[in-house]
Amino acid sequence: MSNASFVLPGSDAFDYATEVISHTRSLTFLKKHEWSAIWDEHTVHKFGTRSVEHTMSTMVQEPYASHITTV
Repeated sequence: MSNASFVLPGSDAFDYATEVISHTRSLTFLKKHEWSAIWDEHTVHKFGTRSVEHTMSTMVQEPYASHITTV
């Protein structure tokens, strides 16, 4: 059984090639499902207009943050 975890750049377990593949697959999935337009709007409001109301309008009805303790 594998013990999956997040691997941060600079750690011994970080592999740049694997990270590039993972990142590309994520972007391909989002683009295929036309979520990129929603993401673009979200980031414009979050970082551009800095409007909480408009940023929240691009999210699910009841957004939440899931905090996970790391060691």
